[in-house]
Amino acid sequence: MSAVTPSAIGGAPLAGYFVAKDNRLPVGEAMALMLFAMLMDQVWFATAVPIILIASGYVDVFPEAAGSIGQGLIAAYFVILWLWVGLFAFATIIRPQVLSSVARWLVRFRWLKRFASVVERETEALEARATVIRKESPGFFVVGYLYTAAIWMCRYLVLFALLASVAQIPPFTTLIRIIGMWLTALLIPTPGSSGGMEGLFMLFVGPFLPLAARGVVVTVWRLLS
Repeated sequence: MSAVTPSAIGGAPLAGYFVAKDNRLPVGEAMALMLFAMLMDQVWFATAVPIILIASGYVDVFPEAAGSIGQGLIAAYFVILWLWVGLFAFATIIRPQVLSSVARWLVRFRWLKRFASVVERETEALEARATVIRKESPGFFVVGYLYTAAIWMCRYLVLFALLASVAQIPPFTTLIRIIGMWLTALLIPTPGSSGGMEGLFMLFVGPFLPLAARGVVVTVWRLLS
């Protein structure tokens, strides 16, 4: 599902229906689980951002080809992403009414009023799903976060292993750049970040490879993915 939706959305909203069907769960309960999965992804991103920003003081995290302005914009985007994750987590776990209030305020505008009934229905569903999540124990969140971290590290390490198999790469810098590349890919609106991900590959980790190997490696990596 994540391969046919933009990276920022992920596959959770679509996957919820199939999870409910396959496990004979109420759709609302399945969507609560998917909301939790989305939340854990966001929390992982919030963990990754400070790691990248701190590492930038010691290694070249941002691609040289982006220039000083581009590097500054990428760093600003990471900070904005970190703030958004904080708001998303707060609104999901503690005060789901926050997002609901914002959504209801937006549909007051004349050109958005026709969506008011849909927004009202979805915000009520969001609050109900958040209530289900809040009933879980702290251990449930810890285990969910560890699973999420493991999944994302596997994604990073697939590319890391592929790069290491064809060139001598600086291990720490490469891994940090891979994490930064995936975070930046959240901005790409195409399904599975197709097209843009290949460009980010060339910016972030392409310089570590011989010129002749870059196209081959990115093709193999995307096929494996």
